[in-house]
Amino acid sequence: MKILIVILAVAAVIALIWSIGAFLPRTTRRRHRLHLHAPPQRLWEALTDPEAFPSWNPEVISVQRLDTGGDRLAWRETHKNGMVTDVEITDAHPPHAMTWQLAEETGVVRSRWHIELQPHDGGTELTFIQRRDVPNPFVRLLTHTLVGDDSYLKLFLGSLAGYFHESAHVE
Repeated sequence: MKILIVILAVAAVIALIWSIGAFLPRTTRRRHRLHLHAPPQRLWEALTDPEAFPSWNPEVISVQRLDTGGDRLAWRETHKNGMVTDVEITDAHPPHAMTWQLAEETGVVRSRWHIELQPHDGGTELTFIQRRDVPNPFVRLLTHTLVGDDSYLKLFLGSLAGYFHESAHVE
């Protein structure tokens, strides 16, 4: 009888977590802006040199270029927490706009970052628009409550600002 109660309790907890996650939005969109003193071309160069990411992004420990069979730039990032993410620049208009498609190795979270670099007050205004799709309600609840929907994006922008010896004032 005790085993049955434990099984029912575990099933109820799983159903509750699934239900809460199911009510959270499957797709999210976040927009952040950051102004840096560097010109768009320097930022473009930093954002399209993935092998240098570990030198300025403390979350990335290694990067390996991937062969796309074409002229698109793609790479695999290994993060400090062990997560592996494949990134591909799917659209590029140097040095003003690009779109990154991100997929972590399990495929449970997919993100698309649209990055705009516009000259502004002698520097660059970066606009990052993140679209994230999380089909699994369990993972949706975890990313929403424990990780935060845009925590990595804010960390990335702060690290990018640090690379240019500036502080990040992310809007």
